[in-house]
Amino acid sequence: MILSKFEIYQLIITANMIEAVQNNFQNTNNIRTGKYNTYSEKYYFKPYSSGSKANEIITLKEGIHILGKGISGQCRDTINSIIKNPVKTLIGIMGITVGMTLLPFIGVSTAVGGSVLALGFAAIATGKAVYHAVEFSKSYKDGACDIARNNLEQIGRDSFDIAISAPFVPKALSVTKKFVKYGKIQINKDLFGRISKEKSLTGMYGALMEGDTYLYRHINFQKAVDRELAMISDMTDAEKLKIKNELISFSVPEKDIPMQVLIKMGKKDGVTTLPDIGYTSMSKNTQGYASQSNCSIMLNDFKRPYIKDTIDNLVMVQKRVENGVIRAKFRDIKTGQIYDETIDITLLNEYNSRCESYKRLSPQAKRILTTLHEREHIMQFARLIQLKGFGIMRNLTARGKELYKEIISQMPAVESASREAIEAESLASFNMNPTIFNYIKRPFEIGARRAEYSVIDNSIFKKLNTIFEYTNKYAKSSIEKTIFMTDARYESVKN
Repeated sequence: MILSKFEIYQLIITANMIEAVQNNFQNTNNIRTGKYNTYSEKYYFKPYSSGSKANEIITLKEGIHILGKGISGQCRDTINSIIKNPVKTLIGIMGITVGMTLLPFIGVSTAVGGSVLALGFAAIATGKAVYHAVEFSKSYKDGACDIARNNLEQIGRDSFDIAISAPFVPKALSVTKKFVKYGKIQINKDLFGRISKEKSLTGMYGALMEGDTYLYRHINFQKAVDRELAMISDMTDAEKLKIKNELISFSVPEKDIPMQVLIKMGKKDGVTTLPDIGYTSMSKNTQGYASQSNCSIMLNDFKRPYIKDTIDNLVMVQKRVENGVIRAKFRDIKTGQIYDETIDITLLNEYNSRCESYKRLSPQAKRILTTLHEREHIMQFARLIQLKGFGIMRNLTARGKELYKEIISQMPAVESASREAIEAESLASFNMNPTIFNYIKRPFEIGARRAEYSVIDNSIFKKLNTIFEYTNKYAKSSIEKTIFMTDARYESVKN
């Protein structure tokens, strides 16, 4: 039988754990045979080796007290070992920290590494507890109650180690099993490339965290894909494989999702030149916008959610419905200006209905729809240039002009009076104001929303949204938290 690299890695860890447990058991055997080492004598024999309680029957109250003493003692000693031996502790912590942070470079997330170590520490603590419980039973049965008291305190100390590891065992097992099935140990060229592009340590660490997050999300993403495909019963294996490949293609770092959408759309309609993509802070209700001057799509990074949009300053002060049309007045609360606006009630109801559906989507699914929406605006800008020439564009940058030229050369000619032509020309002719009704009924906005609507009801997109939701729920991780918990378990179990 040929073992995988990961299985060999697990065997090595298990062997080390067994050796550690055996060494600890030998220390305890020294207590029973009278070969008291400094470690055992310090913690266990001074309270119980002499005095009126020597070999007396252990009462329930005393037993609980001894267990509690062991638990609190292990907690205290773990903290004291860090305070009193900072250099030694720092070396151990640095070793774990360096080891954990290097894992993403070989395709293993820190969450997976932390899970393997959590299982190991839990196994050591449980093994020690079982051993000391057996020794306690033997000593008590033999009437050596003083030694039994020492064993009982040790059980309390072992209980503390179990308490900081055992609750994480179910998740650790799940994470490890997922990695065995979906993960792969290999050089992470993508992470090396991303870090090499960063010029500051902060940027490098940010790239490392993003890479680590992606690795953990990716194994959960694949698990979610299999769950969704398992629910399909009316497809052949070949059809399922095609869908699986389509879904898996969206398992990329979150910042790369828009680019993935643009590449796919470009291949679909033959316009392979892509607009530039950037991120900036916007109002929390704004997902992004298309810049006509430089042919780019700007997406909200949500780092400053309190930014206000102009539409936030408007309130509806009057509304009436006539023959299926809503007539309303809006007032700007800052300037006092009044705007009169109308909208077809059917169009408004459709917009509101879609907004409700949109709210229930995962952030990643929303990002996909936003990218489709803004890409359609870029195509509308290109169609307008095709119809009217570059002079129609205000403040057009050299970069924007270059991209538009390439896009126009790849797209079909716009037919006069077609829906696409009317939507494109409305960019220059539509009478705009900042009210929500005006925004909803703009022809070029209707066209961009149509690009979203063509996807939002798609069964594959719905499955993709479910997969994102599963991944968001089960793939939350933090390098800092994982390293901290691993360090704490290491410090405790070695005492």
